[in-house]
Amino acid sequence: MSSTTSTSTIVLPGQSLGAMTKNIASTGTHIFDNQVISSLAGISIPAQAKSTQARTVSRSTTSNATLNTPLLPTVGATILGRITRTTPQRALVSILCVNNIPLSSSPSTENTHQGIIRSLDVRATQVDTVKMAESYRPGDVVRAVVISLGDQGGYYLSTAGNDYGVVMAKGEGSGEMVPVDWKTMMEVGSGRVEARKVARPT
Repeated sequence: MSSTTSTSTIVLPGQSLGAMTKNIASTGTHIFDNQVISSLAGISIPAQAKSTQARTVSRSTTSNATLNTPLLPTVGATILGRITRTTPQRALVSILCVNNIPLSSSPSTENTHQGIIRSLDVRATQVDTVKMAESYRPGDVVRAVVISLGDQGGYYLSTAGNDYGVVMAKGEGSGEMVPVDWKTMMEVGSGRVEARKVARPT
């Protein structure tokens, strides 16, 4: 979903704010695939800069009833989640958003919805060669689709598609990472490159 309007809007990590030809990356954004991409969940605030718009994303503290609406992930829903743990066979995910609506972050509901990405659901091809440690790391924010209600361990999720995968990550040096291509991300500052299953901006 692309956002190129001149008004402030709620955006999520990995969301496209518009093409580089009409927008300039600023605070809280980065460049990927000739698009200005949000690096944060917050408010996109465009500012006029000659013939282009400087795109800034800031974390929002504004209360909104929509942000606290209880949601239950359903099959086919797109989620954003944070990787909490990985094993050679799976990654555990704390679901943060369902269909672009953030879940409540109050202590009573935080981490209520858990997801599981199995190694066979990481990508669509060469599933037998998938290495979880080269796809996700704890702390990564991923976009995925719910493929099954799963079991008591959590919803089954898939990133087997160009639109799904890591949308935000930090490197080993704790610096923010930006996508290089579909398989790698680079840490800003150090230039260190790490393997990830990267999502295409939407």
